[in-house]
Amino acid sequence: MNIKIVFVGTSDFGIPSLRALKESRDVDIKLVITREDKPKGRGLEILPPPIKIEAGNLGIDILQPPSINDDETIQRIKSIRPDYIVVVAYGEKLSTEVLSLPKKGSINLHASLLPELRGAAPINWAIIRGYKKTGVTTMLMSEKIDAGEILLQCETNISADENAEMLHNRLSHIGADILPSTIIGHFKGRIKPRPQEIERVSYAPKILKEHCKINWEETDGIIHNLIRGLSPKPLAFTYLDDTLVKIVKSRLSDAEKSGEPGEILNITKEGALVSTGARPILVTELQIAGKRIMTPYQLLQGRQIKSGQRFY
Repeated sequence: MNIKIVFVGTSDFGIPSLRALKESRDVDIKLVITREDKPKGRGLEILPPPIKIEAGNLGIDILQPPSINDDETIQRIKSIRPDYIVVVAYGEKLSTEVLSLPKKGSINLHASLLPELRGAAPINWAIIRGYKKTGVTTMLMSEKIDAGEILLQCETNISADENAEMLHNRLSHIGADILPSTIIGHFKGRIKPRPQEIERVSYAPKILKEHCKINWEETDGIIHNLIRGLSPKPLAFTYLDDTLVKIVKSRLSDAEKSGEPGEILNITKEGALVSTGARPILVTELQIAGKRIMTPYQLLQGRQIKSGQRFY
């Protein structure tokens, strides 16, 4: 069997999937389409997308158009006559024309159990909203984003202290496990697409700054979920006096409720015990604006933080 595909992806989430498809004897990756190189970091160094680097290492042809929907790219895809376009974390909506180019359809790997958490940030919102489980979905793409018919799904539990990066990495490998079998199963007619249950639809919009501000009057559980759901980036934030402080890591505690919300009750080598609207929470890593990530105890030693101060 020789299933011809065009792989479309940008971020490192797609790397395990690209490798898995390359290793499949039944799948032939004719082309990888990824985004253009972009400036990144403080020095604004021009860097290639992770998928470009991996595709180069695997010896696959690469195309980096300004838009996947431009005429030149469409003609290139047409010349390949692929069975499938396979999209994993690309970052641009595919036009109806592009979606219609492959013979068998366009398949997307999405990092949630659709129809829950449609949108750009399903991993972050699964943790922020306190989900106990999530997973990945492969679907046939439709004109409406993340609304296509479901092919396969795989569920996994979210642990109590798992952050967004940890879950991202796990889901990228779980997705890679089911993507080849999705393509082969659909190609052979063994996997029948099924519509999403509209009454169960929820959304996971792009994370904005307004989503990242900690409200210390919330419960310790809600605050802990926000911190880990935004770690390691963009990070939940608060203020100490007039200084921006990003909270990198936290832990739930057994301490009894006391103090005003946001008040730093105590600082030890374990972390800073901070009052919330319920039990206090233990902040174990934070970053003051312009500084490196440190523990509260290190900041206490440098007299940059002390008990009795209040986050707001």
